Amino acid sequence: MHQLHRSLLSLGLLTPAALGYALKGPLADRADSQYGYWDLTLTRGNAASGYRWENLAATYSGAPEAVVNCKMLYDPTVNETTRSCDEPSFSYEVDSEWPENWITVRQTVQLDGAESTPVAVVGKAQIEIECGKGATGRGCEGVVRVEATVDGN
Repeated sequence: MHQLHRSLLSLGLLTPAALGYALKGPLADRADSQYGYWDLTLTRGNAASGYRWENLAATYSGAPEAVVNCKMLYDPTVNETTRSCDEPSFSYEVDSEWPENWITVRQTVQLDGAESTPVAVVGKAQIEIECGKGATGRGCEGVVRVEATVDGN
């Protein structure tokens, strides 16, 4: 490497990529498909009284493995829906347009251990939700693996 290039690099005025050098480090050669995935289990149900519930168990494939549980409850007596996840950086949305159901997942994760910079990742997949479960037949369940990519938002 030329002395001038070293000086400019040390000042942050040039990047290795600008000089034609390969980037090194944990994120340098990571393609989107290498950002991991979530294994999701979505369960839903409703009661004759109008109450509806939904639970999502999400396991992210990173190291360390991240497990998140989310709950939703609709209370018809006050026409209110409450949602919560035990990991603040995690969110999901199910787009239920019959007959297709799509689930979108977002989470901030550590890609290469606790020392790495957190990265926002997102994934979307079609989830097949099978109903008629449980003693009353009012339960539904879907299981899907969702590939993660870097969140562009």
